[in-house]
Amino acid sequence: MDTVLLKHLSEASRNGDINELQLLMANEPSLLDRFVDDAPEGEEHDNPLHIAASCGHVDFTIELLQLKPQLAQMRNRQGRLPLHFAAASGHLQVMEKLINQQHDKTLYLSPDSKYGYMPAHMAAINGEYTTMKMLIEKCRDVLDKTTRAKETLMHLAVIANCLDSVRYLINLGVNPNEEDVDRNTCLHLACQNRNHHDVITYLLDHKDVEVNSTNASGLTPLDIILMSSSDSATDASLVRLLRRAGGEGAIQRDGRLFFGI
Repeated sequence: MDTVLLKHLSEASRNGDINELQLLMANEPSLLDRFVDDAPEGEEHDNPLHIAASCGHVDFTIELLQLKPQLAQMRNRQGRLPLHFAAASGHLQVMEKLINQQHDKTLYLSPDSKYGYMPAHMAAINGEYTTMKMLIEKCRDVLDKTTRAKETLMHLAVIANCLDSVRYLINLGVNPNEEDVDRNTCLHLACQNRNHHDVITYLLDHKDVEVNSTNASGLTPLDIILMSSSDSATDASLVRLLRRAGGEGAIQRDGRLFFGI
């Protein structure tokens, strides 16, 4: 197929230009068939619906679904559906159109081939609370699903430093002490990032959070702060918070090394 046509189609999808799409289809009625029958040329192999969903073009999405509804089930090179893109970018209206196109539970539970991210995981890791919440409401089974690295939605919400998502998941009864492939709990991950102060504070206020669990490296959350600490007021504040909550250092406990601020 003419690569110029494909380039114009990508640009129309990126801009949400329905008039351009209709002109392209008039010139080449089988234009969209290429994205269903064979993967197109290109590094990421994104079809026009992937692009439109990522950009949040609702009307353009509707037009594409009317012309070629199969696009909603097509995956790119990373194994991601258009729904992954809409969820990651926080586009609720686009998500609704995609979901209405396919009333199938497997849509919500479709992992990509790179990280094992389902659409809700994409929303969580990108700090998109509203789209994550919508996907959970549509299919609560996703709460029990993990990525290839055994990350839960809670792990990803913490990595994204999204306190709204963390609160929501805690209120749903999600276990904050689940471990990823490196045996990191949510508190371990939060302590790896200095700007996660509010998330750390919230987790420490939760009675069920284990303060002294050790990861695969034998480190507690306090160890992580102490080993990479500076003289900043933020670090000193985090150390006080953890110790006030009963936090101890595994390294400190076995007498091999002592850290302190």
